[in-house]
Amino acid sequence: MRAEQGATTPSSATKKKVLNLTDQDELSRLRKEVEQLRMARDILKKAAVFFVKELQ
Repeated sequence: MRAEQGATTPSSATKKKVLNLTDQDELSRLRKEVEQLRMARDILKKAAVFFVKELQ
């Protein structure tokens, strides 16, 4: 996490927060990564269920 995220001044707290291009790129990359990780998690859950059924 970035240090500047926690530090806000009264004047900056009242302004609308706008992400710069670097932050937008990072946010987009992280959203894609989250989507991929969720898909991988779902696949692993299904695989675990499959193998449990095979053992029974």
